[in-house]
Amino acid sequence: MSKENVNSNPSYRNIYKTFVITVITLILSSQAITQYFIYTQKYDANRINIAGRQRMLSQNITKTILKIYTQKKEVANSDFAELEKLKNLFSKSQNAILLGNEEFQIKANNSQFALKLFVEQEIHYKYIIDTVDKILKEKLVEENQVQNLFFHETNFLTSMDKIVTIYSEESVTRTSRLQLLESILAIFAIIVILAEIAILYRPLIQKLAEDNTKLIEQKKRLEDFSYLLSHKVRKHIANLLGLMNTINPNNLLEIREYFQYVKQSVMELDSASRELNGKPTQEDTVYPVHVDATQKYETFEKLRTIMLIDDDKITNILTKKILLKYNPEVKVEVFSSPMESIQYLEKIKADNWEYPIIFLDINMPQMNGWQFLDQIATLKMNPAVYILTSSIDSNDIEKARTYKNIKAFLTKPLTQDKMPTFV
Repeated sequence: MSKENVNSNPSYRNIYKTFVITVITLILSSQAITQYFIYTQKYDANRINIAGRQRMLSQNITKTILKIYTQKKEVANSDFAELEKLKNLFSKSQNAILLGNEEFQIKANNSQFALKLFVEQEIHYKYIIDTVDKILKEKLVEENQVQNLFFHETNFLTSMDKIVTIYSEESVTRTSRLQLLESILAIFAIIVILAEIAILYRPLIQKLAEDNTKLIEQKKRLEDFSYLLSHKVRKHIANLLGLMNTINPNNLLEIREYFQYVKQSVMELDSASRELNGKPTQEDTVYPVHVDATQKYETFEKLRTIMLIDDDKITNILTKKILLKYNPEVKVEVFSSPMESIQYLEKIKADNWEYPIIFLDINMPQMNGWQFLDQIATLKMNPAVYILTSSIDSNDIEKARTYKNIKAFLTKPLTQDKMPTFV
């Protein structure tokens, strides 16, 4: 995957998290509101049921009193017990409807219309309760009590019918509001999801499509790499291994002959490596990074100290030889570890010496070239640096341009045509 794709992954995850969190929030909010209204509707149903039962209880009280009245002196104690039981339930239910009751699962949230009807029926309810209490106390029912009871019971029933109707209408109204609210929440959720798809997911899908195209291109390149590695690179490596195994170190003529074969294989191997990187086969060039047209070129012969920072021992030997061949007076300090070279530079800084020019490799273990550059920048050291690497990746060249103290980007091996002058 490309660096761009890797860097864009966090934004993909953030978009996905935003979408998921929004959907979950909408679902939970909708459920919370719906469950709240369902919870309140449960109390509405209980209130309607209890109010309807009040009508039945008032009729049962009247029937029981009438039964006691017709029996005269032959009234059974069970009738008075039944009357007391009906009266207690009747009174408890009335208080539950008005004030709320956890046992009956009723909340005290009567509307003003319902409370007004309760005030109107209070006289009838109180007469029924007082009459029952008097009958239970005296164990006797008088004729005028029966007549008055019928009157108050009829008015109580009429009033309770109106209350039940109001409760039913209010419950229907709340149910309609709940349905409307659920519809609004559903529409809102759909709008939010569509907006997220348009704002978040559509660009994301487009980006994924672009990434998919890049992955297809990378797959094609990998297939090309595999072909080059197996048919070109490996062929020259096999030739070199064969030459090393068959050469006679004591035969000078054979060594000279084989040297030509080795040189040819190496040149073809270098050409194949450039082809792997998508570069045209051509001579190595110096890629200047920072050039100031107002300054004159400083000749290489004026240099006195050069630092080589590379973990490749052979590269260090070859680079040092070419530097000394070109200028035998130059002092070449070789470091296989960037961390050791930083200690050397710190000593130079402490002694107020002039910084040497540095030839720096990019790919090294423990600390790579970019990390080395960042570290010396933190330590406020600014020596002139020349990248000397086997990489010909354009990304590395562009990255080198972001460091002000990098003067040029050189590809290995170092040759005379790359170093007559340095910016």
